[in-house]
Amino acid sequence: MTIRQTKARNAKPIPPPPGPEAGYDAIVDYLHQYSTEELEAAGYLEEPSQREKKELEASATLALLQMSGLHLKLTRKEYEKLVELATQVDVPVETLAKKWIRAKLRAPAEHQANSKR
Repeated sequence: MTIRQTKARNAKPIPPPPGPEAGYDAIVDYLHQYSTEELEAAGYLEEPSQREKKELEASATLALLQMSGLHLKLTRKEYEKLVELATQVDVPVETLAKKWIRAKLRAPAEHQANSKR
């Protein structure tokens, strides 16, 4: 116990992290120099709020969708029905799916605009 107290008294305080103006390299060097435990003990790290977590998750999901597109797993019967419906209206399956998605995305905005009138 005494050894730990001595180390804590002799340890240099951790300086605050560099700001964005210091540049990416300075921030990376700082994070390599100190462990997350040290930074947390010094009060420089804190848990993100639920709102921040949701925003980050949404941002990551958007980036993944933009890079790789939307891939849906459907049952064989659902695929058969989708192909059948696309054939009936004579459009590619992808076009039909995009039309449905766009219509559903517009529907809440249209509903909101109609309710304000």
